[in-house]
Amino acid sequence: MDFMNKLRFGKFLLLGIALVFAGCGGASPLSSPEGELGRPVVIEAGAVDLTFGAEQLARGMARVPVRSRAQMTTEGRNELFEALVLQELVFAEGVRAGLAQDPEIQDQLAGYLRQLVQNRVMADLALTVEVSPEEVADYYQEKRSKFATRKIRARHILLQDRATAEKVHQEALQDPAAFPALAKRYSMDKSSASNGGDLGFFGYGKMAPEFEEAAFALEEPLEISAIVEVPSGFHIIQATDFRPGRERLLTEVQAKIRALLLRRAIDARKAEFFQGLKDSYTASMDPEAMDRALGMVKVTKEKSSAH
Repeated sequence: MDFMNKLRFGKFLLLGIALVFAGCGGASPLSSPEGELGRPVVIEAGAVDLTFGAEQLARGMARVPVRSRAQMTTEGRNELFEALVLQELVFAEGVRAGLAQDPEIQDQLAGYLRQLVQNRVMADLALTVEVSPEEVADYYQEKRSKFATRKIRARHILLQDRATAEKVHQEALQDPAAFPALAKRYSMDKSSASNGGDLGFFGYGKMAPEFEEAAFALEEPLEISAIVEVPSGFHIIQATDFRPGRERLLTEVQAKIRALLLRRAIDARKAEFFQGLKDSYTASMDPEAMDRALGMVKVTKEKSSAH
């Protein structure tokens, strides 16, 4: 196994070990206490003296993909041993060369630290949100029809502006059988327009909520919905066929409901948190300074592309 392959082979384990040490209250891999799983694992290579507690090494190994751990034969362990040593020696060479204090590396570390802290703040914020069984049950009772297995087949016409949508809507209402021709002529959704706007059969949870609500309110073949506004434009929907279904029990959908409510609650909590931060400061922007900064970014990208 060549040098670079050895480095790649050991990188997952080393990353796991590094993450473990990062959470050990400052414990150093060069002087780790004996782990609860046994004596320290000692690796000596010239001036480099590594001492990994067995417990810490096991935690690091747990972060390695199962497929990689399965390769830990005697030969694999020897190769991993060499990869560990090579990784540490490469790092030691960089430290001796003063790279640990290199401004570019320090900037990258500072940026990485900021990202880690920001991610942790948001993760901790999400942990403050809970969804009760009662909330799940209430949502199920309110929206239970949405969890039915019923399906509908429909056509649609997607239009860019309301004026055009109203014109096409009137034409469709006057002659519902002409809906496919209108879809081919006007719809911006080219993937379905060529088929007369046909979307095939779909159930609840497959379309945008506004679209879905209007579609499942249709009860007769060729019935046409009111104009439905969504972020992408304006829809006109026509039902063509129905497949009856059954209502799912709460026990069948409670995990899905809880995930939905939790996601909404977390989003609301984040919005509240962000608003609180905004209310706590006063800031202003210098447009000229912003333009200069954006210009610097453009130049940097162009230089990177040239290389």
